[in-house]
Amino acid sequence: VMEAGEFCSSGLPHDSDTAACASWCSAQEAYHHCGFCKCRACLMCIPPEEKTHVYANAGPSSVACRPGTDVAYPQDAAGSDSDASLEDCKIACDTVDACMSFFYSTSQRKCSLKAEKGEPDRFCTKPEWTTYWRVELLQQSLGSVSSRDDSDPSRPPRRLQVHGGKLLDEQSGAELQLHGVNFYLDYFEVQDLALLRQMLPAANVVRLVGVFWADVA
Repeated sequence: VMEAGEFCSSGLPHDSDTAACASWCSAQEAYHHCGFCKCRACLMCIPPEEKTHVYANAGPSSVACRPGTDVAYPQDAAGSDSDASLEDCKIACDTVDACMSFFYSTSQRKCSLKAEKGEPDRFCTKPEWTTYWRVELLQQSLGSVSSRDDSDPSRPPRRLQVHGGKLLDEQSGAELQLHGVNFYLDYFEVQDLALLRQMLPAANVVRLVGVFWADVA
């Protein structure tokens, strides 16, 4: 796996000498584009055996406004499109190459496989239904991430000390750099933390963001 900025040599004219993921790099043209150093750091150029995936969602009752293209539920998979658990639905989608997302109803146990890739551009509210879409990640073990956690529940939590414009570790006095993400509260789910550990293993802070307003007549 090549990281952005890593030395790279493709032998192609007018190419970069460092790995990157240029805006023109396309998954549809991966066979050709991944030969360029300018595309070597793109996820599409990582060998399949070094990738894994999860299914993300925007929260209960949030579905893609566009119905999308249906994909047939595989006959040899557990469950069916009219009676499946959420896990059955995920496995069924994994079984079919054309499946990149799905709609699922927990109460009705219905699973509708879809061909659309990536996060929907717009969400609509549909009670008891949720849209899930495939997110590819670098192959990582959550166990290896959690093994770096040296916290001891019996000890009091470590706190930050503010000195001017610096944040210091109260135990070591070392300056700390905070890096992480914002979670929009309406979309936040427990599994998002596991996804964060996979996508940003070095993150050490999460800011929860809530937006509240009231319509005034």
